[in-house]
Amino acid sequence: MAVSWDVEAAFVDDDTVVGGASECHQHYLTARHWLVDVEHMDLLDGLSYSPVSGPARAAGSGRWSTIAKDGTVHLWELGQEK
Repeated sequence: MAVSWDVEAAFVDDDTVVGGASECHQHYLTARHWLVDVEHMDLLDGLSYSPVSGPARAAGSGRWSTIAKDGTVHLWELGQEK
């Protein structure tokens, strides 16, 4: 699958980032975030969670944050997002 990545991404741990593809997936009406293996640049999984707006932000200790369109900040960790 070809993905046009947003400029920003968040390291979840040493081997994984949460990358966004919100600009190229506007037909979904929400931002799309993906787990990406940084060594091989493989897509590991698409993330499914509350609608978010904009990029994921690193929050340390295997977590990242997103911001909803109403300004609410959500904190996520692997396994929680599905």
